Amino acid sequence: MGTRTGADAVVIGAGVIGSAIALELARAGRRVTVVDRAGGPGEGSTSASSAIVRYNFSTLAGVATQISPGARHRRQARQVRGVPPL
Repeated sequence: MGTRTGADAVVIGAGVIGSAIALELARAGRRVTVVDRAGGPGEGSTSASSAIVRYNFSTLAGVATQISPGARHRRQARQVRGVPPL
């Protein structure tokens, strides 16, 4: 407490939402500090997510409509992090 970080913004939570917000703030030129009570990014409820497969997608057609956009977002996320696409 009382330590100054020099950050323009502090994002509380390093899950999928907090990380996305922090990324966009950083892209906009802001200095961002992210804090989370878990041991690392995405280790809270994000890590327990079932991703695109949810109980309301009970048919093959319903699930299939979600696979392609999800794959595109994963490729984009890997590119942002500098990881080669799968």
